[in-house]
Amino acid sequence: MLNAGSGVCSFPVDVNLSRSPTVQSEPFTTSRVTAEYIVSHLFLLIFSFVVYYYLRTQAMYQMLDQCFVGLIFSCFIEDKNTKTGRVLYTCFQSVQAQKGSEYERVEIPVHVVPRDAIGKVCLESAVELPRILCQEEQDTYRKIHSLAHLDPVTKIHNGSVFTKNLCSQMSAVSGPLLQWLEDRLEQNRQSIVDLQREKERLERELAAL
Repeated sequence: MLNAGSGVCSFPVDVNLSRSPTVQSEPFTTSRVTAEYIVSHLFLLIFSFVVYYYLRTQAMYQMLDQCFVGLIFSCFIEDKNTKTGRVLYTCFQSVQAQKGSEYERVEIPVHVVPRDAIGKVCLESAVELPRILCQEEQDTYRKIHSLAHLDPVTKIHNGSVFTKNLCSQMSAVSGPLLQWLEDRLEQNRQSIVDLQREKERLERELAAL
């Protein structure tokens, strides 16, 4: 939610993201998230200079709701030394430039609110991510493989690249996601055991009264 008074945008950490530009409004008890989510492969370029198309689109959405903000995420950055991934983002709105009909980008501070529970929509989206990535690779491979002028050696090479990309996805996405889900399941089981013990303790105290 963009607080009109403080100008700070806050949203839960498990907010659902799409791999393509979408418009989404999620009602909460006293607030809402209204934003355009863009997951970018070229984050540094877009981060330093939000392209004119995004600024014009953002301005149009702000006509519908002045609290509408643009969020650009980059989820595909890896540190070459540690081999760990990073997620970078920018949050902005568009304002009319003082001169001419151009729009300017205004940076909006973001406050990330942690949550203990995982929403059903966010959990389903996380599970769906490997399938989406795999489908993208398959579509690209089939499109290139259908070209008539490719020789057999090139087709074999393309098939090897396709297999390598799928293996990389399983290592970087599917494997860690599966491990996270297993850890979460174990955590939930332990929580159930703890709550059961707490229930039994309270029942004994109630019976002793």
